[in-house]
Amino acid sequence: MSKARAKGTAGENYFLLTLRHLFGETLVERAPLKGVDDYGDYTGVPWLHEAKNTKKPLFLKWARVCEEKVRRRWPKGGWDWVILWKGDLRKGEGPYVLMPLQKYEQLAESYMADIRDVRRDPDRALYAAVWAENVDPDGYVIEELS
Repeated sequence: MSKARAKGTAGENYFLLTLRHLFGETLVERAPLKGVDDYGDYTGVPWLHEAKNTKKPLFLKWARVCEEKVRRRWPKGGWDWVILWKGDLRKGEGPYVLMPLQKYEQLAESYMADIRDVRRDPDRALYAAVWAENVDPDGYVIEELS
C-alpha cells in the first residue's frame, strides 16, 4: 500500500467509530474504491461523506469534488454531502466538518423543532432524558424551560 493510500485509510478509520455511533454500528462501513463511480468514503450514512487526512485544508477544492460526485450520482438533486477533515491533532487543529449551508440550516431547523416539541410535550423521552440530570446533551447545566 502506498504511503498516500495508507494515510487516507487512517483518516477514514479515524471517523469510522464516530459515524457508527451516530448512524448505526452494523450499518456504517468504509466504502470500497470504485474509481470514477466513487460516491463517498462510507456506506450506510445519510449523505455522501468524504474523509480527509491532510495537514492543509483544501475546503473549496474538496467541496467542488463533492458537488460533482453528488451531481453525477443523483442528477435530479436532493442529496447532500459532508467533508470530515481530521486536521492536525498535534496542534489542536481539528477535527472539523464542512457541509453546505443548506444542510446546516436543515439540521438547525430540526434541532429547534425538537426543542419546541420538548416544550410542548414534557412526557417525551428526550425531555425526560435531558431533565433527569438537569443537564443538556453537551453537559451544560440548564435552567427550566418556560
